[in-house]
Amino acid sequence: MTPDDELKSVWKAQPLPRQITISADVLLQQLRGNKARFNSEILWSAVFMILGLVVFAFMCIGFGIFCMVRRGAPWEAMSGFFFLGILLLAIAAYTALDRYRHVRRVSLSAPVLACAEESLALMQHEIQLWGNVLWWYLLPLALGVEASVLALAWAKGVHWLVSPLALRMLGIMVIITVGGSWFSRWYLRTYYEPRRQELEALLRELKSQ
Repeated sequence: MTPDDELKSVWKAQPLPRQITISADVLLQQLRGNKARFNSEILWSAVFMILGLVVFAFMCIGFGIFCMVRRGAPWEAMSGFFFLGILLLAIAAYTALDRYRHVRRVSLSAPVLACAEESLALMQHEIQLWGNVLWWYLLPLALGVEASVLALAWAKGVHWLVSPLALRMLGIMVIITVGGSWFSRWYLRTYYEPRRQELEALLRELKSQ
């Protein structure tokens, strides 16, 4: 029987209205296991995200340098790619700093109440972080991509700023930005909010004992 099954069976065996009278060791084992899995989940996703951002950033910067050196492209045309690369590196640095601060806060040896409070604090931080994904990730990324298109258009002539390509790219970036923000909020409501509410209910029960 897994810790999850044991915790559920003990909980269902309690008389109504149910009170938390289960073993502190079982509850602590459950909380520590959930927190360890949650930490592993968000840290590994951050690692892949940071690696992807860094690789894409150097690809943009390398493409700009290649076009300037080998193709003789003017720096004005490539400035958008350099700007996009810098934005991607800034997003990666922000994500890495946030994950580093997250790791320093994590303690897997805390007692039951402290473990529950720490789990709730980490969950609330993730909800706040991804709830603001529009400002620190989606919008800078959209602005960087649009800047690359506009820089190419500017190098070909001012009238290219209202060309079908520039307008289509602007529309695509708006759709991706709005859609990404909506998806993030939906994901938080569907998967993170129920877990946060469960932790808040558990903390209220523990503090009432």
